[in-house]
Amino acid sequence: MNALAILLYDKKDAKVGDLISLGHIASPATIHAALKKLTHSELICFRNAVDSRAKYAELTELGLKRFNELAKAITK
Repeated sequence: MNALAILLYDKKDAKVGDLISLGHIASPATIHAALKKLTHSELICFRNAVDSRAKYAELTELGLKRFNELAKAITK
């Protein structure tokens, strides 16, 4: 969720394929499982690109709220 939030903060689209290829964070299978859990928890959602087969990940309102709560807790 951190990588996704950072990309969105930088006004960049977060392609699911790009997130899965972040090998310095974890293996692709582990990232895929994490994305699945975040989706099931309604913290992120996916949208299809209009002109391609790519999917983009986005934080939901609940996900953004949770991320902000975590950020506040870290800064205390």
